[in-house]
Amino acid sequence: MLAVYLLFSVACFLTVHEHFGLATNVKPMESGDIKLRYIKGTGPFSRKEVHTGVEMIDKWKVIASYVSFDHAGRADKEGKRKVLSVMNILEPGTICTETYLVYGAYDSKDVQ
Repeated sequence: MLAVYLLFSVACFLTVHEHFGLATNVKPMESGDIKLRYIKGTGPFSRKEVHTGVEMIDKWKVIASYVSFDHAGRADKEGKRKVLSVMNILEPGTICTETYLVYGAYDSKDVQ
């Protein structure tokens, strides 16, 4: 029962898939007025190229990569699986590709 509650609670905070409309293969531009977080790091991007999730651009965002498993999802000798995921906070003026899930967008870094 607790697992169902936790799953529902997390789902309530998740934004829609393709939160900024940028596929995983989108890369930074030569120059731009905002930053793009992508699989290999961060780089410049043009605000004019973002047509989805525009209301989140200038907010603090909590992101996490999709979950993957070490050893192709196979359990170790003890029956445990290692879950690999990156969690981060994006400052205002930073967006991300769909490599990441956006758990929420906030006006302040200090959310209670």
